[in-house]
Amino acid sequence: RIPRFMGYYRHEVAGTMLTCLVQGYMPGQTLKARVDAGQRFQEAEIVKIAEDLLELLTYLHGFSPPVIHRDIKPENVILSPEGEASLVDFGAVNDHLMNESRGSTIVGTFGYMPPEQLDGQAVPGSDLFALGATLIFALTGLEPGLIEKENLSLNFRAYVTVSEGLAAWLECMTQPDWKQRFQTAQDALEALHNRTFFRPGPDKSERAGWKKTVLLVLGLGLVTGLTWAGLRWMPTPPAVPENRVLGSVRYAGSAQIPTLAPRFWIRDEATGQRLKPAVDYQAGKFEIQGLPAGKYGLNLSYDTNPDNPIQYPGDYRAWTVFEIKPGQSAPQLRMNLVRLIHLTLPQDNNHPLSGWENPCGIALSPGGKLSFAWESLGPGVRYDYQIQELSCTSPAASALRILASGSTEKLGFSSALPSTPAGHVYRFSLEAWQAGHKIGRMRTHGSQDHAWDLNFKIP
Repeated sequence: RIPRFMGYYRHEVAGTMLTCLVQGYMPGQTLKARVDAGQRFQEAEIVKIAEDLLELLTYLHGFSPPVIHRDIKPENVILSPEGEASLVDFGAVNDHLMNESRGSTIVGTFGYMPPEQLDGQAVPGSDLFALGATLIFALTGLEPGLIEKENLSLNFRAYVTVSEGLAAWLECMTQPDWKQRFQTAQDALEALHNRTFFRPGPDKSERAGWKKTVLLVLGLGLVTGLTWAGLRWMPTPPAVPENRVLGSVRYAGSAQIPTLAPRFWIRDEATGQRLKPAVDYQAGKFEIQGLPAGKYGLNLSYDTNPDNPIQYPGDYRAWTVFEIKPGQSAPQLRMNLVRLIHLTLPQDNNHPLSGWENPCGIALSPGGKLSFAWESLGPGVRYDYQIQELSCTSPAASALRILASGSTEKLGFSSALPSTPAGHVYRFSLEAWQAGHKIGRMRTHGSQDHAWDLNFKIP
């Protein structure tokens, strides 16, 4: 289930000699194509895909040194007509070998790369993170970058209906710290098979799961025996917990947050209506009171820039989705703030943009290189950017191609972009990272709405 190596050839591009791999053809559709066509995979299908790919990774990682794929994503997973999953595109392995001599090993795809790979270091567990993110995409249809994060972890549970065992397994696969993930693909495969008993933590073995089960059965037997022996002891039933949602706010992994009080905006996810429950806030901690059982969205924002409206450049924002279940304690939330980046070129996002509502984007001046620039969020910050080409008649469709992408500590870049084809639009997105934490994101506004990107076209 790995494409056969057929050979290679060399090709010169702009004075640089590139080595191109030639591999055998793998029949089937990509996982990305299946999801884009509307398919949502069920738990049994996800488990089968995971088993197939973990067996491949066990083989690849077993070499000395391990062969790390570095670019596992839905586009690189082929599903055969029989449902067998294969892994393709080992170009990132070659990119890594070439880049090692240049002092850079940042290869892969944003959203599927774990923090250590973004920092230029890849371990076998990096492939496990990417596989976990790929499986979450297959379940949700959402790119990992569009799923809110809680303590740097993908907060995907609100979007899936799977067993607790599989959800916990996926959380372990996508831990931000590689030391908290499964250490080998074989470990991940065994835990997947034993997921009925799997719980995150240091003891993930089947034996531990059986131990808990046996203790539970013995405990139930003891209580039953005491009851039949005529003892009239009966435990007091637990009180129904109050729906008091507790939470805390952090920025860049620390409690150093704005000192002013934030604005809370709460939405009923079932109806889309805004709710106004009682909220207490003090020094980065809050309590939401009186919400009935249900699923809710919470937007928390600090208006730190008085020169523009709230949730414009300079302000801080966090978003999460949480659920209150009947008869259970309400969840505890940790809100991770991002600061809204001030884009200055090619448009200034400090005010509503003219033409923003046009699905084919804002028309920019043609000719020459197009410059992008933004204001700094402080020292030691890395900015990840991407320009995609999409169909403006189907804005929710996948990108047709990536025109430019990169990661830089500079406050801008220039790119020579061709004229935008008819019916297409270019989309620019920008995020800021510091020490493994996402601390900033660019947001644009029209007269009535907002988005996390800038749509534009070049005549």
